[in-house]
Amino acid sequence: MKKVALFFLLLLFLAACKKKGSVPGNILPLPKMQAVMWDMMRADQFLSDYVLNKDLTKNKDLESVKMYERIFGFHKISQEEFKKSFAYYRTHPLLLKNLMDSIQNRKVVADTLAKSKPVDSTGKKDTPQIVKPVTDSNRIKKAIKALPVD
Repeated sequence: MKKVALFFLLLLFLAACKKKGSVPGNILPLPKMQAVMWDMMRADQFLSDYVLNKDLTKNKDLESVKMYERIFGFHKISQEEFKKSFAYYRTHPLLLKNLMDSIQNRKVVADTLAKSKPVDSTGKKDTPQIVKPVTDSNRIKKAIKALPVD
């Protein structure tokens, strides 16, 4: 009986030693999930602002599915992988919070970069700006710290 109790205690100990914040191998890792969800949110915004407002005959759900399939193809994942991963994150609140916070940080940085207009050598402020997507979490944190405080 002691051996069985010791076995379960050891098993419990090993389960508790699992790396905190890690996800199983069949779930999309946090950085990849962040990138996929960021692209999906931007696609939804694009559809709302440019596609569906211009052509009222288009079916919103059908257009969204088409756009999501393109995003899944770009990230080399399937719809099932995404759904399974999203379900996993929904059942793990701390991971979901990290996921959503990182997406919010990306939005803040992208909005700030889009609003700022650089001054070129001639002093003009209307120089077009190319905004590259921020993918590194350290760069996001630095950009947020550099934001002007009102």
